[in-house]
Amino acid sequence: MFIRLQVFRNKDGSSRSYLHLLRSKRVSGRTRQELICTLGRLDALQAGGGLDRLIEGLTRYSERQWVEVQALAGGWDKVYGPVLVFRRLWEHLGLAEEMQHLQAGTQVEFSVDEAAFAMVLHRLLDPGSKRVSHRLPARV
Repeated sequence: MFIRLQVFRNKDGSSRSYLHLLRSKRVSGRTRQELICTLGRLDALQAGGGLDRLIEGLTRYSERQWVEVQALAGGWDKVYGPVLVFRRLWEHLGLAEEMQHLQAGTQVEFSVDEAAFAMVLHRLLDPGSKRVSHRLPARV
């Protein structure tokens, strides 16, 4: 079974689109498509929310699990997984201690370890210049 979009052109140049539910079957060794039903005009289904309700109703009988995707109200999201994995790797390799050891004999007042970690993480997640690493990327 599958969905087909059929577009009709009017004499005035406008068009109207219909959604059809079809199925393929073999007849005398050849594939034939059989119209099961017409779901309706696409613009009417989209405007009234009927298409979304139809899809939502069909998902109840699907063997797969479907997840509804909604836009976040905040406009951005955060990804913590790569950060935690890279932090564990950073510590396992002993880079934090090495950076602190190198900073010990200097007059630097900020954490070189955290600055280096942030720059390397920026290169991994959102490759770009180190000059823009202070800006918040699309996905941190």
